[in-house]
Amino acid sequence: MNCAELEPYIEQFDSLILQRNPRLTDVQVEKEREKSFPSWLRSRDNEQEEVDPNALEREVESDVEEDSRHDEDDEEDDAELNMSEGSDDELR
Repeated sequence: MNCAELEPYIEQFDSLILQRNPRLTDVQVEKEREKSFPSWLRSRDNEQEEVDPNALEREVESDVEEDSRHDEDDEEDDAELNMSEGSDDELR
């Protein structure tokens, strides 16, 4: 666990461990960190993960707009196809 990105979380974890039991030695804190830090970090991440109630609605709206754009593109393609078919008939 030498990753610099984890350092603030490690410090927070160590602080919590020492708050619960201020008499722990550095070695004991390190052992507890090795044992419990990964699960603590996962649970902490899950707790802080906030679900935006409007996120799904925005995602659905975005999908609808995208589908609408694809439909318009398909209609334009069909119109171009019809025009080119007409031109071929006129040439024959």
